[in-house]
Amino acid sequence: MSRYAAIAAPLVAVAVALSLTGCGDASAQPATISATLSGPATTGRSASESAYALGVPTAPKAAARHTVAGGATFARYYLDLLDYAFAKPASGLVGRLGTSGCVACHKYEDLSGELVAKKHRYAGPILLVDTVTAASGDSADRVIVTVAGRQPGTRVVDAKGLEVAASDDVAVTLTIDVVWVAKHWRIDKITIA
Repeated sequence: MSRYAAIAAPLVAVAVALSLTGCGDASAQPATISATLSGPATTGRSASESAYALGVPTAPKAAARHTVAGGATFARYYLDLLDYAFAKPASGLVGRLGTSGCVACHKYEDLSGELVAKKHRYAGPILLVDTVTAASGDSADRVIVTVAGRQPGTRVVDAKGLEVAASDDVAVTLTIDVVWVAKHWRIDKITIA
């Protein structure tokens, strides 16, 4: 499989590279952020508007709160930013929102950089979110966010709009560990099932 084939399925490809380990308090009561989220979480966007056309997503005010809901909103914002980074493409956006130990964050940053270098981009979203739930982790500074959705079969196109690859259409469940560091949320780990 070529390096570029790995980009064609960003969520699944990164999952293969990561170890899948459990985290958090299994007895924690989940705080449901929304029963159904069909569009991006960032302010002023709708499901029908492309991230590319509207510019870089901005973090909602709720993503700055040191609460379970704040951590979940930050994780959702991260996914919106990841969509943007692959659609524009743009590098230097998602890596900075992860901790130094977030392997997935660094791999996503590398993939967005490769898209920029090759002048390729995703012609649609890399993830369609159905639900986002969150629960307290092992401390007040950790939130475990579960995102259920689908990686649609999205085309990757070159600067001329010609298809160079496509992602598979697969259901995904992400577990995103979000930690409070220096008065900000950061992504600590992303696992994919």
